[in-house]
Amino acid sequence: MEGTDDAKPAGGLGGHLKSTQAPLAWQIALAAGAAIAIASFAAYALGFQPGTLIQDLHRSSIGDRYDVPYNLIVIAKVIPAGLIAMFVVVAGISAPSSKQSLLATIATGFMCVIAMFVGWATFKEPVLAGVAMAAVMVLTALAARQSGPVYSMGMLLNVVYFFYGAFGLLNHLTAVKLAELAAIGFGAAVLVLVCVHLIRRAFGRHQHPSPSRPQPADAGASFFAGGPTMRYALMRGLLLGVLMALYAADKNQNVFWVFLTIWVTFLPVAETTRDRAIRRVAGVMIGCLLVAALAQVMPAAWIIWVGIAAVEIGILWIWRNYVIWEASVSFLVIALFGDLHRDQFVDWAGKRILDTLIGVAIAMIAYGLAVRLPAYLERERSSPAT
Repeated sequence: MEGTDDAKPAGGLGGHLKSTQAPLAWQIALAAGAAIAIASFAAYALGFQPGTLIQDLHRSSIGDRYDVPYNLIVIAKVIPAGLIAMFVVVAGISAPSSKQSLLATIATGFMCVIAMFVGWATFKEPVLAGVAMAAVMVLTALAARQSGPVYSMGMLLNVVYFFYGAFGLLNHLTAVKLAELAAIGFGAAVLVLVCVHLIRRAFGRHQHPSPSRPQPADAGASFFAGGPTMRYALMRGLLLGVLMALYAADKNQNVFWVFLTIWVTFLPVAETTRDRAIRRVAGVMIGCLLVAALAQVMPAAWIIWVGIAAVEIGILWIWRNYVIWEASVSFLVIALFGDLHRDQFVDWAGKRILDTLIGVAIAMIAYGLAVRLPAYLERERSSPAT
């Protein structure tokens, strides 16, 4: 789910925020939407619906946050299946060949299931949650200097685990129910991918652009080799692991927003980190203001459905304008976990803006300590004395 602009934007803030000439990702967006819908309806039909599974579902963090019974928020029961279907479909369609598409489908489905179970098993124990988050973030960061499937799967796992592991989305389920949702999501994805394959064969294969991506300084090094990416990976794992443990302990919303911002902005390439910080601030503020404003007039459960629709729009624009993708993801995350009804709109928005700016500042300082400072000291040691 990592999107990268097809062309580098012009300098300055306006350049960071404007769209490129990359095509809209209609095929991926339509297929992802179909997969989400099929998986969600299948989960509902198979028992994940209001008035059932009371012995397993009682109340959840989402239900507690909105002060409504969990069994009234239907989307909170079916969204894990829908997210699995979406991730698998995006990976399968983005692969350049049928063989790679099959491998991507299997690997993504397997990875989603692992991410779900690890998140489910660790979220209720803050220390375990922090250790698991740190380990996943280190591994996915190290994948950034690899190429091909290793890079793609690492970036996807980064997103998948963050959704399932960071917010306790699954902690109300039993292991059996979790496995059922995983199977439903994967089955829906396979169905959609088969249909896409048949359509491509009938009308001709559409080649997707392969956006270039910034490379870390030690790109191509062995997976666990030392260097700037390893230092970055360890710093990223430490920061996000500690913040995950703190958030899992008391669900503090200030920690949540700082945590989310660092996850998005702290990247192994200096230019990418700076650009993503600018885009993150813009995207998250758009998402914050939109969803918080809607929450003043719309029931909480409906806000989550609107968040799903926003992600569809974000997928459509992911190649053309990354800010729109950032805003759509922020919208869904806020709808699910943003604690929208505790404060007045202005107070809530002000707190979230401050939290986001704190997260950006921490990300930039961490990048300086982990990557820039060691590189500067190395240059100083190697330069001839004057």
